[in-house]
Amino acid sequence: MAMIARGIIVKKTITILLLVFSLSFLVYADNSNTTNTKQIFSDVTAEHWAKEAIDKVYAKKIIFGYPNGEFKPDNLVTRSEFIAMVNRMMAYKEANQTTEFVDVKPTDWFYKDLLIAEKAGYIKGFEDKTFRANDNISKEQVCAILVRITNLKALPNAPKPADKIAAWSEPSMMIMLSNRMISLDQQGKLNPTVLVSRAFVADIMSKFVLDEQGTEIEKESETNQPEMPPSSSDNNQTGSSGTKPEEETTTAENNDEHAVTKEKCEEVANTLEAVISEFKTESERDIIRMIIQNLNAYAADPNYDYKSAAERARDKYSNLSSEEKDDLMNVITKYCDTSTLIFLKDKLF
Repeated sequence: MAMIARGIIVKKTITILLLVFSLSFLVYADNSNTTNTKQIFSDVTAEHWAKEAIDKVYAKKIIFGYPNGEFKPDNLVTRSEFIAMVNRMMAYKEANQTTEFVDVKPTDWFYKDLLIAEKAGYIKGFEDKTFRANDNISKEQVCAILVRITNLKALPNAPKPADKIAAWSEPSMMIMLSNRMISLDQQGKLNPTVLVSRAFVADIMSKFVLDEQGTEIEKESETNQPEMPPSSSDNNQTGSSGTKPEEETTTAENNDEHAVTKEKCEEVANTLEAVISEFKTESERDIIRMIIQNLNAYAADPNYDYKSAAERARDKYSNLSSEEKDDLMNVITKYCDTSTLIFLKDKLF
C-alpha cells in the first residue's frame, strides 16, 4: 500500500463510531499481532518493552532511527521532533506560509513541520509567542496534542490517578487513560509532567496506527536516515527526515482497501449480532441493530451514506438514560475485539 494510503488510514481517526457505534467512544488498539523477531536497531533487542511498537512506527515511516543504526529509545523527545512525528503519523502536509513565533527561523530544520502543525491547528505555542523547539515534551503535552488531533472521547470506568493533574491537561490525560492509551504506574500515578522518551512516543503512536497483514519492516539500510535533517537543505521535504511527499492513491489501492474493510465490517456486524441479547433494554438493542445495518450496508457499497445513517443512531442514543448509555458502551467494550474496532476506525474515518 502506498504511503498516502497509510496516511489516510491514520488521519481518519476522528469518528469510527459514526458507523460502528455512533457514540463518542473509542477503544484502545490491540497490538498483539505485531510481534517481530527481526532486530532492526542495534539498541532495541527482542527483550525491549517497546520493540514491537518501535518496529511498527519505523515501518510506517513515522519515527526513524539514527545513522549509526540505533533508535536511542531512552532519548527524550523535543517539541520540534514531536511535531515532525505527528505530521508523519497523520500525513499532514498542508502548511501555513509564515509563522509568528519569535524564536523560529526559516533555516531551522523543523520550520516546514512547524508551518504544517500550525495549519493543522494543534500547536499554539506560549504566551510570549515562542515555540521553544528544543524543550523536551512532557506526557501531558503529548496527551493534549493527540486528543486534539484524534478527537478521542472518554470511556466509562477509568481508574482514578493518585497524583494531582493540572486543570488544563486533566481532561486529555483522563481521555487517554480511559482509552488505555496510557496507564497508571505501580503507585497508581499518571506522572503528567514527566518528560517522555522516544520509546514512549513510539508506544503511544503505535496504538493509533493500523496493523496490516503482510506489512514488512523496511530494509535495515534505511536506518541510515537521521531522525532530524542534518542541514536546512532538507527543509523542502515533507517530514523531518526528508521523506518524500506522498503520491495519489490509485484506484486499485482503493479497491483493495475496501475489500479488506468489507471483511472487517462483516466481522464486527456478526460479533454484534451474536451478543445483542447481552444489552439490557430494547432501546439499546435497537441502536445495535442500526449499527449492524450500517456496517452491512457499507460492506456492500463503499458509497453508502454511513454518516447520515450514523447520525440517526446518534440521535437515538441521545435519548437513552445514563444507565443505558453506560451499559451499551460496557457491552461493546466487553465483546468487540479492540483490534477490529481500531481497524475500522482507521480504515473508514
